Amino acid sequence: MHLSWVKRSNQSWHKLLELDLPSLDATHGVYVIWHGGFPSRVVRVGFGDLGEQLRACCVDVRVMDFQRYGPLFVTWAAAAPAGAAGIRRHLADRLRPLIEDSDDPQVVALTATAPF
Repeated sequence: MHLSWVKRSNQSWHKLLELDLPSLDATHGVYVIWHGGFPSRVVRVGFGDLGEQLRACCVDVRVMDFQRYGPLFVTWAAAAPAGAAGIRRHLADRLRPLIEDSDDPQVVALTATAPF
C-alpha cells in the first residue's frame, strides 16, 4: 500500500512540538516520530486519531526524553481505521522504534510504504 507521508510546504519534516494539533483532530492514520540526533532513530510508531495520539505523545515522558538527542520530528499518513493497526505493525517491524508498543497478537501486518 502506498502512503502519502506529510511534510511541511518547504518539504522539510514537521517538528512535533510545533504542530497545530487541533488541525489533526478527527484525522485517522499512522504516524512516525523520530529524534534528529546522530544517528537519528525512530522513537515511536503509532496509529489512531492523529490529534489525540500526538497530543498524548507531547506529554509522554518516554517520548519527550528523546529530545536530549535532538529535536523530535513527526510525519503521518491518512489510513482507514480498519487497516491502520496492521500498517503500524508493519512499520514498527521495519523501523524498530525505541518505544515498543504491544500489538494485539491477532493484528496482521499490512505492507505499506515507510516515510524514509
